[in-house]
Amino acid sequence: MTNTFLAATLTETNSYQLIAKTENADLLTESNFTVIYDRLTDFLGYNNVRVLDDGNDSIGMNDDTDTAWMESISHWACGPVETININVNAPKELLDFANEIMAELSDYPVLDDAAYARLVDAEVLAYWSTLNLEERRSHALEASADLTDDELASDYLDADELHNLVSEYI
Repeated sequence: MTNTFLAATLTETNSYQLIAKTENADLLTESNFTVIYDRLTDFLGYNNVRVLDDGNDSIGMNDDTDTAWMESISHWACGPVETININVNAPKELLDFANEIMAELSDYPVLDDAAYARLVDAEVLAYWSTLNLEERRSHALEASADLTDDELASDYLDADELHNLVSEYI
C-alpha cells in the first residue's frame, strides 16, 4: 500500500501529523483524536507507550520511542495544540496502519460513531443540567411541537398528544 493519504500530512520535522487539536476543539476532533491514539496504542501494544520528561506521550515499536508520538505545543493564537505524529522512517506496517486511518477519514469524517455519540450525549447532558426548569420546559415544548407523527414513530402517542403531555407535566 502506498502512503497516499499520509503524504498530505508531512511536516517540516520529517514526520506525518495524523491529527491535531486545540483546547477548544469541536467534539468530532476530540473523538477522532482519542480514537487515533487508542488505535495506535492497541496496534503498537500499550506497553510501548511512555510519558516523556516533557509530558508528551511517545509510542514506539521494539523499544524505539521515535516511531510515533503525541506532542503538546503552545501556539500564540490558539493556545495549546496536541498532535499525533509518526516518523517517516517508522516501520512499514505502522505507516500502512496510519495510512488506513487517514483513508478512513477521507471516506467518512467520524472514526468511531459510538465514541462520538458518547461525547455528544455527555455535552448535551452537561448543557441540560445548566438549565432551570422553565428553560427545560421551553426546550421540551419546542422540540415536541416540531415532531411529526412519523418522526415520533410511537404506537402510544401522536405528536399532539406528546406536546399536550409535555405542556401539562413539565
